[in-house]
This record gives sequence, C-alpha cells and structure tokens, in this order.
Amino acid sequence: MAASAASMVYGPSSLCFNAISYLISAGQSYRNIFTSLTQLFEDVSDVLERFVVYLKMKQVDEPLRKIMHKILLSFVTICELSVHVLQGNKLLKFLKVLAFKEDDEVGGAIASLRDLVERESQMKTTLTYQLVKDGFGETQDAILGVKASVDRMLTDSLERKQVELIKAKLGVHKEADEQVKSYQRLFSEGILGSGSWIHKNRHFIEWNDQTATWDRLLLLSANEGYGKSFLVTTIIHDLEKRYARSTSASSRTIIAYYYVEQQGLGPGREPLSDQGMKSLIRALKTIAIQLVQDPIYRKGLAAICDKWIEPDSPEELFARLFEPCLRSSETFYVILDGVEPLGEKSVKTLRGLLETMQARHAPDRLSHLRVLLAGRSSVLKAFTDAVHLRTVDIDVASNNGPDVERFIADRLERMDFLHGKSEQVQSLRKEVYTSLCEGAYGDFINVELLLKEISTKRWPAEIREVLANKSQRSDTIAREVKRCNQSFQARDIHDLSALLTWVMCAKRTLTVEELEAVLFLRNKEASLRSLYDQLRDRYSAFFIVEKPDYMEPNKGSVTLVSVSIRDYFRRLPQSEQEEESNQKSKIHPSEVRILRHFLDSVCDEDLYAKFGFEQFFDRKLSSNTAVVHVDLENAHLTVLLDCLQTIPQSSEVGLKALYHYACRFFVAHLQEIDLTTVRLSDKAQIGQCLVDMFSDQGIIAKWWNKNQIESLAPEWFFADSNVDLVLGWLKDSATTKRCTQVGQGWVKTLTSNASPEADLMEHISPPTLRIGSSADHGSLEATRCFSCACLMPFSSRYVFMFSPEGFVIGLASPGTRTADRNVEIVF
Repeated sequence: MAASAASMVYGPSSLCFNAISYLISAGQSYRNIFTSLTQLFEDVSDVLERFVVYLKMKQVDEPLRKIMHKILLSFVTICELSVHVLQGNKLLKFLKVLAFKEDDEVGGAIASLRDLVERESQMKTTLTYQLVKDGFGETQDAILGVKASVDRMLTDSLERKQVELIKAKLGVHKEADEQVKSYQRLFSEGILGSGSWIHKNRHFIEWNDQTATWDRLLLLSANEGYGKSFLVTTIIHDLEKRYARSTSASSRTIIAYYYVEQQGLGPGREPLSDQGMKSLIRALKTIAIQLVQDPIYRKGLAAICDKWIEPDSPEELFARLFEPCLRSSETFYVILDGVEPLGEKSVKTLRGLLETMQARHAPDRLSHLRVLLAGRSSVLKAFTDAVHLRTVDIDVASNNGPDVERFIADRLERMDFLHGKSEQVQSLRKEVYTSLCEGAYGDFINVELLLKEISTKRWPAEIREVLANKSQRSDTIAREVKRCNQSFQARDIHDLSALLTWVMCAKRTLTVEELEAVLFLRNKEASLRSLYDQLRDRYSAFFIVEKPDYMEPNKGSVTLVSVSIRDYFRRLPQSEQEEESNQKSKIHPSEVRILRHFLDSVCDEDLYAKFGFEQFFDRKLSSNTAVVHVDLENAHLTVLLDCLQTIPQSSEVGLKALYHYACRFFVAHLQEIDLTTVRLSDKAQIGQCLVDMFSDQGIIAKWWNKNQIESLAPEWFFADSNVDLVLGWLKDSATTKRCTQVGQGWVKTLTSNASPEADLMEHISPPTLRIGSSADHGSLEATRCFSCACLMPFSSRYVFMFSPEGFVIGLASPGTRTADRNVEIVF
C-alpha cells in the first residue's frame, strides 16, 4: 500500500524529471555537434601542415601517397559537412537530436579522419622500417665502395709515383705533353673524312689488325706537302678509337706517337738536325713515356728507372725501353712522323736499331711491337734499300687524291667571291675545282699556293689564266715572287727579302717579335701595322705563323710554307736574280728623253696622248727597282752583320727581342762563313764589329751580363772553337782595315802574344764573369758554374775561384797549354 501510494504521488514527478533531463542532454548533444566540428577542423589543420611537408619532398612513397589522397578526399567531405551543419535549420536539427540522437554525421567524419590518420602513422612506421633495412644494405655497399675507392686511390697513387719516377729519370715529360698538343692541333685542322683511303690498303689493314701476324716495318713515303702528318694523325685517331683502353680487356693495345718535325717548330728551338743523336734519344724516351699506359710495361720500366743509369748509346737505350714490348702479350703501336729532321746520322742509327730488332726476334714476337715511319721518299729509301730490314712502303702521293679533293672543296667554300648563286659563279667554281683536282698530283702546298693566287684575282679571265698556267710547285712560287715584285712597294720587297733570308738561315725557329726587330734594325722605325697581320695576309704565301691560343701574337713561331721556297731561290742562278734587278734599273731620264723625242717626230699630239706615252714614261721612271731576292750563298753573312749591329744597339726598345739571339748565335753564323771567299769590304765591316765586341767595355757589358752568362760561358770558356774562330778572323789583315788606330794596335798586341786566346778572353772575364756573392744570391749560381766546370771538357786557361766577392772565372798563367786539360779550382 505504501509503495503504491508513493508511486501514485511521485510518478509524475519522476516523469517530469526524466523529461527535463532528456531536454538538457539533447541540448548538450546539440552543442557537441559544433564542438566536434571545431575539433574536426583542428585535426584537419594538422593533416594539412603535414601535407605541406610532403609537397616539399622530391618523392613520396606510393602507399603513403594513396593514404594522403584519401585524407584529402575526407577533407573535402568535411568541408561539405561543415557547410551543411552551419547553414541548416537549427530547430529542426535540435528536434533531430532530441528525437533520434543524430549529429549530422559529424561523429562519422571524425572517426573516418582519425582512422585515416592512424593508417598514415602506421604506413610511415612501415616505410621507416623499410628505409632502415635498406639503409643497412646501402651502408654495407658504401663501406665496400669506400674500401674499393681506397684501394683504387692507393693503386692510382702507386701508378702516379711510377709515372713520375719514369718521367723524372727520362727527363722528357714536357715533350710528351707537346706531342699530345701537336696531335690535337693537327686533328682539329684536318678535314672530316681525310685519310680514309688508307683503310683500303691491304698492307695497312694487316698492320692495323692486332690479331694478324706482322713482322715488317710500315713506311708512309712522300715529299714535303703531301699530307703525311695529317694522314698519320688520322691513323692515330682511328687506332685509339678502335682499340679504346679497357682494363677488362683480355689484350690491351697501346698507341704511342712522335711528331718529329712538329717538335722542332716551336718558338726559339734549334733545328733537330743540329742536335745530333740527342734528338733521336729524346724521341725514343718520349715514346716510352706514352707506353706506360700499360700497367705491366709501366711496372717494369719503373723498376729499371729506380736504378737508372743513362745508357752509353741509342742501342742500349732502345733495348731497355722496347725489349719489354716484344716480350709482352699486349700489342704496342709506335708511330714516328717526319723522321728526316732527325738528321742523317740519327736516321742511320734508327735504321740500325730496327734491323737489329728484326734480326733478334721471331715474327710472332715482332707482332707485339708494330712500327710506322712517315717521311720523305729520299730519306725512307735508305730503309727500303736495306738488305736486312723487311719493309712495306705506301706511296702517299699516288693514293691521296680523295684527300686533295676534300681539301680543295673546303678551301673553295671559304672563298666568299665564289659563293654567288648565279650560273656564272657556280660554273667558275666548278671549273676551278675540276682543274685543281686534275693537276694536283697529291701536292697540297702547290694547291694552296694556287688557291691563294686565285684569291687575289678579281675577274674570271684572271682566274682562268692561273688555272691555265698551273704546273709544278716551283712555277707557282715563281709566279708569286713575280706578283710581289710587280705589286709591292720597294720597302715591302726589301722587308720580304730580309724576312726570307732570316727565316731560311736562322739557327733556330724565330718568333714574330724577333723578325719585327730585324725589320726595325733595317728601317730604323717600326711599322704601324703589326708584322703578325702582314705574315698572315700579304706574306702568307711564304710564311706560316704557329701560334697557340694561349700565346700572344708576337710570340708565335714563323716558318716557311715549304722548303720548296728555299730550293727555288737556291736553284735560281745568282746572275739571273742580279740581271732581273739590273734590268729594272737601266731606265734613265736621258733614255726617256730620247724615246720621247722620237715619238714626237712620228706622232701628233692627239695620237701621243691617246696611247698615254707620257704616263707610261712617268710610271717607268717612278717604278721601284727592287725585286724579291735571297742570296743564300751570302745569307749567313747578312744575318751575322745584323747580329753584330744589334748587340751594341740592344738598349733600343725595337731591338730587344733580337738581342738574345744575336748574343747566342752570332758566332754560329760566323762559323758558316768562309773567310777566304768574303769580299774585302765585308771583311772590314765584320772586323770592326769584332774588335769593338772584345775591346769596348761598354759593348762587352751588353752581351756579357748575368742574364747571358749561363748560356754563353760553356761555349766560350769551356771550349776552344769560338775563341779560335774569332782569332782567325782578327789575324787576317783585311779584317782590321777599317779599324781605328787604337783598334788596330789592340789587335796587333793581341795576335803577337804567346797566348792570344787567354788575352782575348781576359777583356771580358774580370768585369763580367763574377757570378754573384753568397750574400746577394746564395750559392746557386756558384754551384751551377762549379758543376759545369767539373763535368764539361774545357780548356785549362781558366781558374775558378770562390771569394767573398763572388764566384769568379779567372785566367790561368799564360804558359798553360790547352792540351794539359788540368783545371785549378781555388777557394
């Protein structure tokens, strides 16, 4: 009863309480919708921040990229949901929450987003594990790579030390670098496809194939100007391309080359033929430097160089350097281009070396060292005629027709006046091409000279005249000389003659600035136009200027276009040159007056004026009488006199470039002159200069200074030839004819002494041969001079003293004889 009564009393109140509680809960749920929506956007903002980081990464793994794609789709859905929640009917939304507990799918969106974020986290963990696992493998590989790199560095270090040791002992590392430069220069100047004909020659195919047995010497013979050097360059390029070095190859092929002629063309270099056997020895050593590409050969040569003693002969050197090649399993290609500059003695020695090599080794061993020589036919004939030397000779001139055709086409392409599209120009160009190809006979120089002559013409008829008169190279040179005689001013002709004389007779290759000094000496002023430009323009038919890109124009070396130019002037009789010059000097005003009087008597004024006789006479009277003239018989006399005039005037800026050459080589030109054949006037001029050079202290100081001692002292103080030569000239009475009384007295006193040699050098020794005190220069100069005194054979006329004032070369007592060969060293 009590319970029933309570139920009746409190039932409605409980119901009301529950209703109120439900309304409160619904309101809270309604507010939670917006709170959840805020929380949802906070979660989304975290995801978007991570997404910015992902965007900055260069690459995101594909599984993670898929999850991020789903998250972005969820973000779009959330944005749509937020719009729906915020813009919907709030009363209806409250009733839904009140009646059905709905939250407009906000809770589902939160759950979905959190699920995707969880998956993202798990995927990143998995990918991190994968990266760590892969990293261990990569680290292990890296360690192995580092170890291999260290091993490689040690190997490279050992190889580098071996190469440096070889270069130091052989002493030709500069020459090896220069050979590479010569190859690169010739290859860049070549024409694409040139030399391809050589690959059709059966002998070359056999020589080129390392699998074929080859026991002969391959020769490429042709005269100068037939493209031997460019053909050799093509062969080297093709060999390197075919047998590219590979450490994994079972059999390696090593290529070494030496451009003999190019080696003697650098500025300031003496001709190789004047260097005796040194040029051949240097060539063999330079080739050996290139062969060290082979590791086995390098290791063996390094062992030899470790205990290196300079061989006594080229034969011993050849055995040391090249016998290992014959015992090797590799193939070595050795190529020498232009052997004739080595000199007759060196060429003969080289032939003997190759004969000995063939005699001592079987054909299968000889196949491992394949030698190719390129040179002039007259020089290589000694190899082909040798009884004990097996050779194969390929005549370049009879095979290089395709190369000449390419050369002509290339040069015609560079002539602007033949680029016209008109039928006349095209026909003329074809005519020039056909005519030059038919008459070339493999001679590139003759073709080049003809093309230069054509380039100076203006009219088709003039070009056809050149083509009609084309013949041998000497005729082309003669026409070019004639053109210069007709078109150049007298000074230009004299300059050209001087340049030709100096370039032909110089004791080493001259530079542009040295030749500029020669012209300054003769003209007493410098030209406003640089000689470099003139040599490459108006004198280009005679000279070639070799100038690397890094070198200043006036430092470039100057050589003749062809030795045929020298041969032309040598074959041209002296009488013919003089006659041509004299013929142009025979017209005198009196002779013109005679002819004018005669024409006046037979012609009226109109006819006289119509034919332009007056202008003709004026032209003849004003025309220059100079001709391009090179007297090779007296060329050394001309150069000597220029040298003897340069030394006293060396303080002039325009002559400084020639000063060193004059000091170093004037005596070499003096040796070339036969005293008995020199004219009296020339003798007197030379004598006056010689007396001044050895008696005038001002002139002595100019050619015996500290910059010249190192190069001059060995020839003057450690050998007798120069001193004896000068005394021989001074003893000739005609030599001192123009000297002053003081000079003649000095010569008389000198030649009457018991030891004139010592007296002659006494005048230059005290003031100039004090090398330098230890306080100023240390002992370097003294060491050099002392070493020179101890190692070189020299006359015993001189005493070497080291004093506080410096290291001095003095004179021995007058009674000491040259034959004693005893030197007193005084400290």
